Amino acid sequence: MTRSGETRHPPGAAASGLVEHYFRHEYGRLVAKLANKVGVRHVEIVEDAVQNALETALTAWVANGLPRDPSAWL
Repeated sequence: MTRSGETRHPPGAAASGLVEHYFRHEYGRLVAKLANKVGVRHVEIVEDAVQNALETALTAWVANGLPRDPSAWL
């Protein structure tokens, strides 16, 4: 574990598993929460933002290690 509370994994470790899990389990939850806050009429923008956030997170997690609570990180 690093000082920032991240669990260190070798770079690229289980990257495909991370992608599958977080796109499957977090994408819908995040889109629903954000669309509820900003309005359903903005769902396309929300979907783009969530996809960008997941891509950024997964890139960072593969390079720096998985955070203690990935869902909260998102």
